[in-house]
Amino acid sequence: MQVSKKSPFVVSLNLFNDKLRWIDQHFLRSVTHFIELTQFVHQKPKSDGFIFTTMHKKTYAYGLTVCRWLSLKYKFDEPQEIQMLTRKSFKKVVYGSNMVVLLTENYGQIYLAGDSSYWPKPASASSSNTTLRLLSETKRFTDIACGHSHVLCLEDNGHLYAIGWNYYGQCTSEKDYDYENLIDTGLTNVKAIACGWFHSLAIVDGGKLYGWGQNKYGQLDALIGRKFFRPVLMKKGLSLHENIFTAITAGDGHTFAIRSDRSIFGWGTKYYDFMRKTYGRGGICDNNKFLKIQSIMDYGTRQLLSIPSSNITLHLNEKYSQFHIYGSFDSNEPWTRKAGPRATMDAVIREFSQTPFTFGWSVNPIRFTIHHYHHILTESIVNTFDRQDLELNDLRFEFPEEKSGKYIHVQRSYLRLVSPYFERMLSTVWNGKNAVKITTISYDIFFQYIRLLYFGQIHIDNTNVESFLDLAQCFLDDKLMRLCKHHVYMNRCQLKLNSDEQLEEFFQHFNIDQIIDADN
Repeated sequence: MQVSKKSPFVVSLNLFNDKLRWIDQHFLRSVTHFIELTQFVHQKPKSDGFIFTTMHKKTYAYGLTVCRWLSLKYKFDEPQEIQMLTRKSFKKVVYGSNMVVLLTENYGQIYLAGDSSYWPKPASASSSNTTLRLLSETKRFTDIACGHSHVLCLEDNGHLYAIGWNYYGQCTSEKDYDYENLIDTGLTNVKAIACGWFHSLAIVDGGKLYGWGQNKYGQLDALIGRKFFRPVLMKKGLSLHENIFTAITAGDGHTFAIRSDRSIFGWGTKYYDFMRKTYGRGGICDNNKFLKIQSIMDYGTRQLLSIPSSNITLHLNEKYSQFHIYGSFDSNEPWTRKAGPRATMDAVIREFSQTPFTFGWSVNPIRFTIHHYHHILTESIVNTFDRQDLELNDLRFEFPEEKSGKYIHVQRSYLRLVSPYFERMLSTVWNGKNAVKITTISYDIFFQYIRLLYFGQIHIDNTNVESFLDLAQCFLDDKLMRLCKHHVYMNRCQLKLNSDEQLEEFFQHFNIDQIIDADN
């Protein structure tokens, strides 16, 4: 499945208790990221299993089908370790009807395992006891996408490759299929990719959107019933200034794209009537083949996620305060679920379907309690804090402004799990870096903040509260902001904030509202 923004999505593993009820709870509490390999067959969900990664940087498979793809023995009560992937972190995991594909975070490597009837075993399969295959030893990739039986692979230089089944032209090859070799699509300067079940999409530099593969439902253009074996510019019904896109997603028979003004455009007739009902007067069509969802609806689209084998799409607004799921398990009775600012993704999925599913590679928040920064951690994780001698600590913060050259050694995957700020930075600006220089925050303040993320403890006093307020504002950390505001409120006299006006002026200096619910 494809995500317009590449950060993992937060979904609790608790949703899947029924499917995972035989697995040891200690193992489930160690899971940091996961995905369920769900495909929709005749609009009914079918699970091919799960992929898990844990705090110990180990990767596991669970489920009869995925274990068969990986040549692992399936046990109903025990996920199987994929030893070839030990100590690797993953930026993205996607899948199709007969394969699972993993993109590593640090080195941009792509691993694939699938049904041996289609995907050939690697030469090392007998020695490694797995059919997991490294697609290229020399190329470095930044993104992947999967359809039914084909994969798109975006190289770090902007070149786009494909591999797999090509009956509809979704791999741009002259052959009906090629499961062994990466096929150059001819597209360069590619910025974003996505796959529907049988079609492929790419945005190139300048925001132009190209599509190829199946066009049975007009998901690529207004002409229906054609196959495109080469990328075609999707411009039907669009003026020149409208043909600039920033993100894409696709499902079974439809395509959605986001413009720079965060309005949504869509192609495909299969679910046109439903989309018109969902978005009402904001929808514009061209002979029932083209849909535009206007930005006047104040959705301010931030993210779209689709399941390629289905018509299910998740739509999030600009501040993640509200989202829709639309789609159906019955084409005659489409469903929409809208969530308000305080709703969780778990609640919306539970309301939408009795059978839970994931929208891609997901973060598991099960290990957090409601207390400030208090996490249910194993003792071994806490003991890794700032340990230079441990290989688990694969990230070092450096402080060049400090005379003594101080460092902090941490585990990258843990920081990504507990902090949205670090998740964003380690996925973008700091992606692939083993060392990060910190020049705008002092070592003492930064050390205490990282220690807070590990131990749930911090010492705030009148000498450092402003520094922590600055940090909380920069990192968009609401919990730390609340702790600082509480300290200011309780020590207003010592801080010489004796009047409400002085207190309000103090908070306005940090561009934050005055304290609310100080005891929370």
